[in-house]
Amino acid sequence: MDNYEVLKKVLAKKLGISEEEIEDRIKKLIDEFGGIITKEAAILMLAKEEGIDIEEEGREFKIEDIREEMIVDVKGKVLDVKKYNSTVRIVLADDTGAITVVLYDIDLDVEEGDILEIKKVRATKRRNKLVLVSTDDTKINKVGKEEVDINFISDLKEGDFAILEGEVVSALPIKEFENGRFKSFYLSDGIDRIRVVLWHDLADTDVRIGDKVRVKGWIQKNYYYSDQLECSATDIKILDRKEMPIETVDIEDLKFKNENELVSIRGKIIAKGMKRTIELDRPTKVQEILVEDETGRVSVRFWGMGCSLLDDVEEGDIVIITNCKVKKYFDREGNERVVLNATYETEILKERKEGVKFVKIKDILEDEGLEVVNLIAVVTDVRENIVEVDGTKRKVKNIILDDGNSIRLTLWEEMANIDIEEGDVVKVYNAYVKRKDIPELSLRKYGRIEKLNTFFNRKFIIDVLENEPCEVRGTIVRKKLETIDICPICRKKLIEGECPNCGIVEAEKLKILSIVLDDGTGILECKAYGKKANKLEDKDLGDEIVVYGVLKEVFNIKAIKKLNIDKEIEYLKTLLEEKV
Repeated sequence: MDNYEVLKKVLAKKLGISEEEIEDRIKKLIDEFGGIITKEAAILMLAKEEGIDIEEEGREFKIEDIREEMIVDVKGKVLDVKKYNSTVRIVLADDTGAITVVLYDIDLDVEEGDILEIKKVRATKRRNKLVLVSTDDTKINKVGKEEVDINFISDLKEGDFAILEGEVVSALPIKEFENGRFKSFYLSDGIDRIRVVLWHDLADTDVRIGDKVRVKGWIQKNYYYSDQLECSATDIKILDRKEMPIETVDIEDLKFKNENELVSIRGKIIAKGMKRTIELDRPTKVQEILVEDETGRVSVRFWGMGCSLLDDVEEGDIVIITNCKVKKYFDREGNERVVLNATYETEILKERKEGVKFVKIKDILEDEGLEVVNLIAVVTDVRENIVEVDGTKRKVKNIILDDGNSIRLTLWEEMANIDIEEGDVVKVYNAYVKRKDIPELSLRKYGRIEKLNTFFNRKFIIDVLENEPCEVRGTIVRKKLETIDICPICRKKLIEGECPNCGIVEAEKLKILSIVLDDGTGILECKAYGKKANKLEDKDLGDEIVVYGVLKEVFNIKAIKKLNIDKEIEYLKTLLEEKV
């Protein structure tokens, strides 16, 4: 509704006639002036003829009628108050809606339930939401006080400001994102439930399942499900907390529990699978962990938003997992098996960490008894393909991992979508060792790969040791490119057109780039072969690069990393702090 429409409504009410009659009189007035005046000017003239100060009368608006850039008077009940130094931020509501009012440098003693008349505030948009902001002429009067109603979840609609009370029936951990952090939980008022989101500092509130809480906030569409609502909280209070002892069940005794019975277990997480998407009524995320105690092992499945409960736990954590539902099935051999499904009431309580054993790639290559391994390594090559398996096209990503020795890791389908590139440092958990002529790794149900924001044995050139894999950052001070003929079969250099192993073959061209790096502590002779040489070919003298490799007479470049200046600065700061 624009300003003209609001003025027309006010004038019609004052004169006791319909808006259509007002419209007819305005048209006649415009015609009398030969069409040279606007509707806004005409309505002001009409009001003046009737002895009404329409601008003064027309400034008191219902909240639903307020539009951007209007200067208005409003009257309503205070639902929420926040004070920041000399600024007061309130939520004001009338029978048509609610709006935030920001008052600057105004001495105001106001509390929830006060009825306020606020004159001459300007409507503006902040973060795409309409708010009222005080002006130099703003005046405020308290004209009464009323009780503030508690809203029923079933009555809520998008755009409402609500005050809710109820029990926390599900609570998820804090999640970090680029601009801050948030925590979410589900609140039940005994009839319905709604997702509540606590942003930034509010996310530090210790909300637990079973808590009775009072929440204030704006109602909007649910981030995950557009057919549901959620509450973006502006305030939360814990009204009641009951500390309940947690009784846990030995994993071996789960077989004696009934289907769908709720149980809690305590044990060590020995495997944590990656998130997968499965088709139910709609695509749904699922993630599983394998938990072990002194009596056995059991798989615990987490669904949808519940997967975020696993964001803060990893292999080696000793945990209590509460309120899981028992599910039973028969395997192919006819044996009854038990798994647990997390519910909305599930919590994960971390007790301590026992750590995870990581092996070297050398151990995998030499010890044939290793079947499932964890390792930390550098990605030196990444290749993606689409292959056909049993008539079905499947995505596969082959990654070469290196920690001084190299091994291939194969990722299939959804796991192949993970963003991994040359030079990344990764942790690989629960990789299955396939024993062929050359051992390889693959990730199965409980396998996962995690990209680390760290360096792999970063060294200054003066500290580089022979046969020790490391990263080096330096400036190119010398560069030479050559091409040699090699055997396409065994990769040996041809001597007078002949391979010492395979005899006369058709030569394959191999680029070799020799460079010298200087980091201020010394110089390092390096060589890059094939694809690595191609990547560095466009680099000029004076360019800085970061490379991973091993020193053997010269430094053999195995991976070229992206140069991240912010990360490099943090690294140097850490070194300086350690020296101090």
